[in-house]
Amino acid sequence: MIVTVALLYSTQSFLELITRHKMSKEVFINSYVKYLVAIPESIVELSVKCKWIDLDEKNDMEVTALGKEIINSPLPTEKLRIQLEHYILIEKPTWFLMMHYGRIEAARYFPTSIYQCFKEADLFDSISTEVIDWWDHLSSISRNESNKSILEIGRLGEKLSFFYEKNRIASKPHWQSIDSNFSGYDILSKIEKDNDTNLKIEVKASINKYHFFLTKNEWKTAIGSNQQAFHLWVFEPSLELYIFTSDLIKTHVPTNTERGNWESCHIQLSANDLSPFKVVHNLDINNIKEQEI
Repeated sequence: MIVTVALLYSTQSFLELITRHKMSKEVFINSYVKYLVAIPESIVELSVKCKWIDLDEKNDMEVTALGKEIINSPLPTEKLRIQLEHYILIEKPTWFLMMHYGRIEAARYFPTSIYQCFKEADLFDSISTEVIDWWDHLSSISRNESNKSILEIGRLGEKLSFFYEKNRIASKPHWQSIDSNFSGYDILSKIEKDNDTNLKIEVKASINKYHFFLTKNEWKTAIGSNQQAFHLWVFEPSLELYIFTSDLIKTHVPTNTERGNWESCHIQLSANDLSPFKVVHNLDINNIKEQEI
């Protein structure tokens, strides 16, 4: 089955129809050559596959709790996002496995019809909390994330850096990691308010320790960029920010040997290492969690 925007919209209307008027599968299919802009058989097939309807022994159709979730959602984009999530988790298409690489990277593998569905649901351009949470939820499943809190902590650190930079330069930076995990940095900002030179920022976050993991790609980006910085957020006992360059951690980064190449390493710093790089900020973590971009 090819899932299209037209099929999803037609299915939304179909679910509302059978909520108001109980009917059998056969009556619905035989009553319409097309229902809105989709073939009735495809609407029923998708609705059964995604468990939006149940069929009883007489083939009468009834909307399920999952189907009501779509109907009760107030906005068209929200309905589409719910439909896409249900379909992805049921069908597990091959392109689903690419979703944790970021929006731009995943989109390269989408069939044209699926790409249009995502675009119509405003899942590519928006950086609202709802959209980011939607991507993070499916991304964590796509890579069999065993500890969802790791992703949540990292995203919160990135959001804190986004607002820190927004305040510092008086304009919105670009949240790069939402679009791609292959860039080697998370936030694209600028040197100063009046200096548009790009500043690439790799964001790290920790609950209460001065440590983080660094990938080889992040390190190559750091040492290959003229203007680059690391942001390290430590959440407890109070919210602290440290901003430093690659010079601080270069002695902690391994080198390739004849026995193999490194892909990821653990960076452990001390309070003394970081104290010169502590930055004063006025961000409140609870406020940032709720704040829209």
